[in-house]
Amino acid sequence: MVALSHFFPICCRDGRIKVIGGDNIEGLFISPKQLPYKYLEFLQNQGFLVSISNDDEIQCASSSSFSLFNNIAVSLVP
Repeated sequence: MVALSHFFPICCRDGRIKVIGGDNIEGLFISPKQLPYKYLEFLQNQGFLVSISNDDEIQCASSSSFSLFNNIAVSLVP
């Protein structure tokens, strides 16, 4: 499991979440709805990133593998 303390999530207004981490790791999560997020948090010791959009849609991403649930597309940035 990847340590969550090495990741920093950044929300964008168009439904994207950019995750920046140590060792030059970057990830880009793209939501099917282009809405800003009002809440974003890593669940402590759980390995998940939870986000809530302005439409109250809850999304959950696995931080250890950059795989996403709830129909979110993932694109890793080189």
